[in-house]
Amino acid sequence: MTRDTRGLTPLHVAVRYGTAFVVAVVVGRLSRGGAAEISLVLPAAGVAALWLARATTTRQALVFAGLQVALGAVLAPMTGAYAELGAVLTAGTTAGAGATVAVWRGLSGARPQLRTLAHGVHLVVASSVGSVVSALVGLVLAALAGPPTSAAVSGAVLLVAVRTGLGTFLVLAVAVAWSDARATRSAPEVLRRGAIDSLLTVAVFGGLFALADERVAAYGAVPLTVLLAVRRGVLGTAWHLAVASSATVGLMLAGIGPFSLSVGLSAALVAQGFLSVLSLVGMGLALLRSEQHTALEAAATTAARLRRTVDSALIAHLTVTVHGDGRVDVARANPAAAAFFGRPAEELVGRSLLDHVVPHHRLEALASLLAVGTGRAPSWSGELEYDLGGGAHRWALVSAAPMDGGDDLAPAARLCGASTLSLQLMDVTDRVEAQARLAHLATHDPLTDLANRALLTRAVEDALATSSTAVVLVDLDGFKQVNDALGHAAGDAVLVETARRLRSAARVGDTVARLGGDEFVVCSPGVETVEDAERIRERVRDALAGPWDVDGIPVAVGASVGVTLSAEHSTASVLLAASDAAMYEVKRGGRAAHLVH
Repeated sequence: MTRDTRGLTPLHVAVRYGTAFVVAVVVGRLSRGGAAEISLVLPAAGVAALWLARATTTRQALVFAGLQVALGAVLAPMTGAYAELGAVLTAGTTAGAGATVAVWRGLSGARPQLRTLAHGVHLVVASSVGSVVSALVGLVLAALAGPPTSAAVSGAVLLVAVRTGLGTFLVLAVAVAWSDARATRSAPEVLRRGAIDSLLTVAVFGGLFALADERVAAYGAVPLTVLLAVRRGVLGTAWHLAVASSATVGLMLAGIGPFSLSVGLSAALVAQGFLSVLSLVGMGLALLRSEQHTALEAAATTAARLRRTVDSALIAHLTVTVHGDGRVDVARANPAAAAFFGRPAEELVGRSLLDHVVPHHRLEALASLLAVGTGRAPSWSGELEYDLGGGAHRWALVSAAPMDGGDDLAPAARLCGASTLSLQLMDVTDRVEAQARLAHLATHDPLTDLANRALLTRAVEDALATSSTAVVLVDLDGFKQVNDALGHAAGDAVLVETARRLRSAARVGDTVARLGGDEFVVCSPGVETVEDAERIRERVRDALAGPWDVDGIPVAVGASVGVTLSAEHSTASVLLAASDAAMYEVKRGGRAAHLVH
């Protein structure tokens, strides 16, 4: 039996959420009030959405939806309604829940979260869409209540829409925030805070509603919501709003406070509007606070990471004197610089920095440092290769900037217009070498280290742009038999030996490539005549004609060689295709043959 992401089977999900759905329906029915006997809260809408969200397949979702409708029909007689009405109302709730889940997932992904203001907007939109779907049932409810006026119908539909959307929003907010909080806090801690906030919320709302009959007095609870949004976070705010909604409905049913139902259905509408505004304000502040907290945590993490990086990465630092005659002398070197160059710092001081730079980088380094030293450039950054002696080479990312004061300058140097620069050298040898290896692998066969098809095509195109070109295509004969008899390791050894022989036969400037399998190509630019192409073919044939052995075991390996000479307006693709055709002609004429095409 399949399990969901929490390891629950569909049966476990149905039992768990079915029980919660029954409780939510009963709670909703107990909150009926007004002449139309409309439930003032509908937690079942949120529970239904959570239940459907746990479905891992469309089939499961349909089964869960059917169970919800069936439970609604069964519970209806127990709560004073008949089965048909219960089924109709639950069907509307289920349809709205399905719409909520679909919209929420469409906006927030397969696993919605509630950590940013955008997440909150997604939940509001999804809950609103679901409430509109469910509100259509309000028309049925109004019709069953008797011949209503148009105003009564509008009021019932609006009340159903608002209470459904609010119930869905709060239940989903509490559920998702609870799931997020459990990842960082223990359940007892969360429950303890929830109990304290619940008592505080009930006390404040009860006191306000008992002492004031004016509806504006209800907004005296806003400071508490703001306080909890700032101090308790998303879960604390969602829980507070759920408790506040429950307390408000309870006081309404008891006839206490500014939203007493004794004044009619309009009081319920105003109360739902008040709770909706309170929920939007509270959750909006909580989510903004959550975003701020997340940003601060990210900034603190980044700062800590940077501190660790700076503490552990000892960057090489040099103070150099740039003279007008082009000399760049080291005036000071820190221990990291000494480690980079592999010699004591005192040996570096007084010597020219350019002595360590490889010849082909010296001109760039001198020009750049002179530009910074003379003020023509504010700074300079570039990569230089250093010769450390003994065949050792290292690369460094060099950053140069002028130093204020120039305290390291001797008076004579200062009079001659010399300047002092601060140089930081970051060792990037590993990166440069890795990039070189990757670039090489992108254009070379990993087994033979010959050019691959991409590099061969480029070489042929370059050759055709300047001269007539010959392309020699080689296909090994007997290679498959070597593979079958001695194994792939022996076959690889033959391929490597073939590459070595072809390199020895190639001219300077030729490109030797492996196309794959046992096919090889030699691109020879500057070949003007068929006779020249034939001579190249002869060299290749002779190179491959010698005896072959693998680990001292003689093997029978031959080669079929085809040669193609470019014509006017030839292209790389045409020339390679002609070589391929020539090879097929060679194969048809017998192995170990050759052809000038």
